[in-house]
Amino acid sequence: MHKVPDWGEKWLIRLVVVGVSILILSQIAMFKEEARHYLSRVDRLEGEKVSFDSTMYANNSLTISERTVVSKQIPSFRENRSLIIRMIKPPEDRRVFVTINGDKISDFAHGEVKLTVYDGDYVEIDCSDLKTSAQFVVTVPGGGLVSPVDGLVVETINNIGTVGKIKFK
Repeated sequence: MHKVPDWGEKWLIRLVVVGVSILILSQIAMFKEEARHYLSRVDRLEGEKVSFDSTMYANNSLTISERTVVSKQIPSFRENRSLIIRMIKPPEDRRVFVTINGDKISDFAHGEVKLTVYDGDYVEIDCSDLKTSAQFVVTVPGGGLVSPVDGLVVETINNIGTVGKIKFK
């Protein structure tokens, strides 16, 4: 006479094997387009298929033109801070530029530049056209920055001076 637990365990194992087999066969059948239509409701609800067989072309030829960046024209709603870089030696020079993320922002014609910076920006001072040494002081009005620190002095000779990556508190 069979014990009930042995009999139940035997049927349970058979049931699990049959279930896994059905699952594997149905997943294999999903690779076929005709079977997928009947096995999956998603394909029926997605709509019409797009055919990429036809030749796609543009009415106008591609034209590459240089324009100003759109993001500079639209005021950003991201959190920003102010940064002032003052030129100490020499007091002013049009050949020296401040760059943010590699883009020239302003020159030091008036001796100082006020910048609006965002978290993660990279600020540099380009003195490559200047043949003498130059010194700058970075001021962070109102604080709010971890880097650069308020009062940072940057000195460079005929090179690019690094203010660094902007990090907010």
